[in-house]
Amino acid sequence: MRASLPTVKEISCCLNSAEASIATLENFSLGETILVTGTKAVADTKVTATSKVIFNRRAVGGTVGHLSYAVSAGVGVTFTSSSATDTSSLTYVIYY
Repeated sequence: MRASLPTVKEISCCLNSAEASIATLENFSLGETILVTGTKAVADTKVTATSKVIFNRRAVGGTVGHLSYAVSAGVGVTFTSSSATDTSSLTYVIYY
């Protein structure tokens, strides 16, 4: 247990770290979506041509296929299954 109050330098350091963390979080988008006839477009105007997407199948629906995605700068991300009857739910993270 600490016997004294934190110094101004210690508080400043913590605040700077918190601000950096918040700035980093502003560069991400989290979400969930459900495929309809094997595809789903997610609108997000922050997406750039170099945006990275991490996603996974949260729950299986319909006939499962291979999943892929495409980014469209200023428009969003489109998730596509190789199966037109895939209705799985997906979770995703977009890093701008």
